[in-house]
Amino acid sequence: MPASYKQQVDTGFLAMDTVTAVFQKMRAGQGQLKVDIVQDGEVVKSQNTTAEYGVVTVNWVPGE
Repeated sequence: MPASYKQQVDTGFLAMDTVTAVFQKMRAGQGQLKVDIVQDGEVVKSQNTTAEYGVVTVNWVPGE
């Protein structure tokens, strides 16, 4: 995967649904893995890791 990668997923209408994103670094070495959940152009939840093979899990509930 490139050093910088963006993936956008349209979730449609969310009332009380939970959005969960889970990503893992697949290569050893330095660098940051950052995951943002964005609504209407604004970051509503964000998590990151710099650990080798680190995992990022982000959960968001609309209205939270």
